[in-house]
Amino acid sequence: MRSKSRQNQEAKSSMASTCERKPAHAGSFYPGKKAELDSMLSALLSSSCKNRRGCDSKGKLKALIVPHAGYVYSAGTAAAGYSLLSQLAVQPKDFILLGPSHHALFEGLATCNFSTWATPLGSIASASIDKLCGKSELVVNACKAHAPEHCLEVQVPFLQKACSKDFCIYPALTCETDAKLAADYLAPALSRKGAFLIVSSDLSHFLSQQQAQKIDEASSRIITSLDLVSASSIDACGKTGIITAMILAKKFNWTCCLMDYSTSFAASGGGSRVVGYGCYAFFEKK
Repeated sequence: MRSKSRQNQEAKSSMASTCERKPAHAGSFYPGKKAELDSMLSALLSSSCKNRRGCDSKGKLKALIVPHAGYVYSAGTAAAGYSLLSQLAVQPKDFILLGPSHHALFEGLATCNFSTWATPLGSIASASIDKLCGKSELVVNACKAHAPEHCLEVQVPFLQKACSKDFCIYPALTCETDAKLAADYLAPALSRKGAFLIVSSDLSHFLSQQQAQKIDEASSRIITSLDLVSASSIDACGKTGIITAMILAKKFNWTCCLMDYSTSFAASGGGSRVVGYGCYAFFEKK
């Protein structure tokens, strides 16, 4: 096991804070042309508003867990959550984006100091998470970890389409990260008006369709019941972020509802190695 200082040193980036993060997956995970992407998102959000489960009357929306696969696989499930955001009378202004690192190793939370993030729909404001939540030894600046990462990038077009343009994202990746420490760090910011948490995670990976549905159903029971005792049994690539959200929900007295579930079966045409996708919404109790 490498030391914390060495892992964090490897993750750090010297990129200037004025840099724009360019899209790394436009044209692969989602359409690379503005008109096509805009049309796809409009259709997804419109359809989801009509077909959504009846969970949006539980209270004030405070957080979402949404999948991060290619749009052909999981965008329909993600739209179930973003359609809730699109219909809020007063939309959040500060979005904490939390997802698992697929390319870099580090301890704590890896943020980045890009001042804007670009997608085919345009650019939005961005800042390192410590600008919102304060300085902490938990946080390492790691733009190199974020540059090739898809788990947060695929959320940005949804935000651009579902929300007003006057908002800022605060991205953070997890790796060897303590969920309790992460929740304690994020809590003060999320207690303030206008702050919102988006956790990016898929569920089970590469099981048969039948196995995936069984495993994901068990994970969903744990997540929606906020069962922290059983949280280590959740089968998800972004489990740390999910548990962080569950801890925050307990702290703030939020409820959790499964908005939509699917697997890659329909898009892939094969049921032997599928990936599960869930969308969960957290509401402040009325």
